[in-house]
Amino acid sequence: KSTYLKMGLFEDIGSFLTNRGDDFTKLDAMDDAFGPGPVVLFYGCPPGLSDEELRDMISDGAPKATKASCSGEVPFCRIGPKGDNNQKIMSCSVFEALELAADGKYDDNQAVEDALLPCPIIYFSGFTNAEMMETYRIIAKEVYDETGGRANAACAKAVPPAMAKTLEQVFDEIKGDHADAVEMNLH
Repeated sequence: KSTYLKMGLFEDIGSFLTNRGDDFTKLDAMDDAFGPGPVVLFYGCPPGLSDEELRDMISDGAPKATKASCSGEVPFCRIGPKGDNNQKIMSCSVFEALELAADGKYDDNQAVEDALLPCPIIYFSGFTNAEMMETYRIIAKEVYDETGGRANAACAKAVPPAMAKTLEQVFDEIKGDHADAVEMNLH
């Protein structure tokens, strides 16, 4: 599979990152697993992807994180765009939300039914960069295929500057950055 890069893309990426100051932490600057977990938050994950499929994809992409988990499975939770539980977890700090998900204390029954968003978010905590990226590649392809190309998943990893922010704020930042990056690639 070939990837074509438009002239100036690297300069565009440099300015994209520069304009955001300290909002980004370079992945190579923190290869260690950080944050509670391992755990994954799925915001707006297509309802056609079952929990079992997500578990299998996480296991395939992150065998070390899977083995490190107490249950032998990486805990995850789906967060839908609607519902009372959604508002509760979205108003938590990122750290609190990750702890709730890691402990299995968050359950949003509406998340699966109401989930489809044009930019689902896959948020990792407690994963190495390599396992995060491999898991993201697997799941992002399935999200794209499941939605007939209507949704492109964004990916992010828990980093120290995000821990005290609300989950809603961080997800809004991720959606905005993802939209800017996609737009930049289109021009």
